[in-house]
Amino acid sequence: MEHPGIQAQEPLRAVYSTIDGSALHDPIASAYAFGSEFTCRLLNRGFNDVYNLRLADGRRYIARLSSRRARGETNVAYEASLLLHLKASGAHVAAPILTKAGAIGVELEAMEGRRSLVIFEFLAGDPPGIALQDIKTMATSLARLHLLSGNYAGPPSKYVLDLDHLVHRPLQRLLSHASMDEILAGR
Repeated sequence: MEHPGIQAQEPLRAVYSTIDGSALHDPIASAYAFGSEFTCRLLNRGFNDVYNLRLADGRRYIARLSSRRARGETNVAYEASLLLHLKASGAHVAAPILTKAGAIGVELEAMEGRRSLVIFEFLAGDPPGIALQDIKTMATSLARLHLLSGNYAGPPSKYVLDLDHLVHRPLQRLLSHASMDEILAGR
């Protein structure tokens, strides 16, 4: 509906879009060996959008649609390759499912640009609790993952999780924000 005095304009550029799970059906059916009888539903949107993929035979997978953030490009090749290495080493991890072409995932065009879609195995379970046994189990599992990753030789990470990456760069982004004033900055 047109309103007097308001001109039609070009669509605004999206910085972040949330893709409906049903819109992922055709790209998934085309790239993966699942067939076409499955549903894909958004579970959680955020840093990565996460989808529940349920096949007609009841099998479940998790689809992760990554997005570009302030830190830069996605780190999909490293993350997925490390998980494949850990799985091959005997770790209980949700490894990526390779595409029909043997790729780790696919690149999709969204309103804001290219986004990486990777599908992972589904691991059932509950989040760790605060009971001492839960904490011990988690600590043992994390130590095992650390040890098994010691001989990883795949693609390197694009990011080093050091003080600069974890503290200094995010702080600079906050301090340079338009809403930052001297009082907020503590000057």
